[in-house]
Amino acid sequence: MSLPANNANAALARKLTPLLFPALVALLTFVTFAPSFQHEALAYDTPYLLEEKNISNGLSWEALRWAFSRESVGPLNLWTPLSLLSLQVEAQLWGSSASVHHRGNVIWHAATGGLLVFLLFQLTREQPESRSPLGATLLSLLVLSWSCHPARIESVAWIAQRKDVVCGFFCVLSLSFFCQGRSFGWLLLCWLAGLGALLAKPTAVALPLALFVLDWTRDSQKKPAWSTLGLAAARQTPLLVAAILLIILTLSFQSQQILASHQSSLLQRAMALPALFLWYFSTGLLPKGHTLFPEFHPSVLTPTLILIFLTLLLLRTFSLLKRQPLVLFGLAWSFLFFLPVSNLVPTGQYAVAVRYSYFIHLGLLFMVPPLLFLSTSCLQRKKHLLLGLSLLLLFFLTTTLFFATRSHLANWRDTKTLMRWEHKNNPSNAMAAVIFYTATRGEETSAAESHAMLSDAALNPRAQYLAHLHLALWNLDHEYTTGARNHLRQALAAPFIPDRRAHDLLHKLNSF
Repeated sequence: MSLPANNANAALARKLTPLLFPALVALLTFVTFAPSFQHEALAYDTPYLLEEKNISNGLSWEALRWAFSRESVGPLNLWTPLSLLSLQVEAQLWGSSASVHHRGNVIWHAATGGLLVFLLFQLTREQPESRSPLGATLLSLLVLSWSCHPARIESVAWIAQRKDVVCGFFCVLSLSFFCQGRSFGWLLLCWLAGLGALLAKPTAVALPLALFVLDWTRDSQKKPAWSTLGLAAARQTPLLVAAILLIILTLSFQSQQILASHQSSLLQRAMALPALFLWYFSTGLLPKGHTLFPEFHPSVLTPTLILIFLTLLLLRTFSLLKRQPLVLFGLAWSFLFFLPVSNLVPTGQYAVAVRYSYFIHLGLLFMVPPLLFLSTSCLQRKKHLLLGLSLLLLFFLTTTLFFATRSHLANWRDTKTLMRWEHKNNPSNAMAAVIFYTATRGEETSAAESHAMLSDAALNPRAQYLAHLHLALWNLDHEYTTGARNHLRQALAAPFIPDRRAHDLLHKLNSF
């Protein structure tokens, strides 16, 4: 009697594992970011989202037309219709408020965390260790180390970054559908989810290429690598064509706005890519809160050394291809999703931001399990010991990340608190001083503090230029043309002028 009962319990455990662990990860991720429900709207949230009638009034044909039109690009220079649609749905159901939209961000992110566990189960199903309770726990803790990392705060606790969490969900969903099977039905669902990711954020242009790498590397285990290229490419062609068309449309919309400053040549930006790539990787390893406006200035020698290191790593990765294709896929995923935010072609307002690592760090999740299970298979006698030690290490890491995230999350409760923390940890950057100034304009109690922050930032010529340019744009958004002219003239008087933005804007204003 005991043997059938044990078999029944084991069968039940195998059925519940794909549901229980993802649900638990989603719940813990939700709890980690739950304090943000009480937070206020932050910089960019109020003027561009909460006060935008096409969002706050909920769903309507006019609101849908606006979300998918050039008009929705706005001063943030982004076309993200599906992300805006998610905000409209929330406003329709529960009203438009900071609390409602913060809750929405957390739900999207928690759902992505749960779906990631299920995806890792799919990707590692050929590994016997992943099907055990110990292996499932390891995979869940690994996902928690991503979903509860302080580097996720920008994407989750900032309503304006809804595009990250929506795009992330649909990217993982697309991968999950693809792993379910190669039939037309599953491929169609994969393409539709990929299209959703593209409409949520243009960064998802890397998704079809990442799917191609996954398809090719998995098939190359059974057939010669060259013979599987054509079939893998054919399966991803529809999504790739859709991605190209949507990117052309996105760039045509965004080209009407001010592009990022060209502070360096194309060659200089290309040389900095290896160092910047590893910088984004390092943000996923440090359990601390990161500054909102980091600056990245690699030396001439650093990119060369890092390029050599990455070349050796890539060669080693190819040697593992036959046994562990997920290692190559993880590295390819990180690099492909790094390219759209690498500033190689400047199209955004910020060259470097920790929130850009939201997708880059997913590559680590795909690389670690196969390497871990490979090491355990090489040490059969000490397999359980190694898995147990890995479990303890991951548990310690996840716990540390949880408390680090909860601690830093308190700095995001409102714009003034966040900018005070930012200025304290990054005093040479003008953005914190400028945003604090615009957020406290008219508040006598904050006037002296705002003046002191601006004075500190003005010691940096580049910061001085960007401060006045940002204030000019803020004045233009609120139709204060006189104030905009004054700040543009002060920007032109700064010792550091990396581009012609201030000059061109002033010329347009004076021509009216």
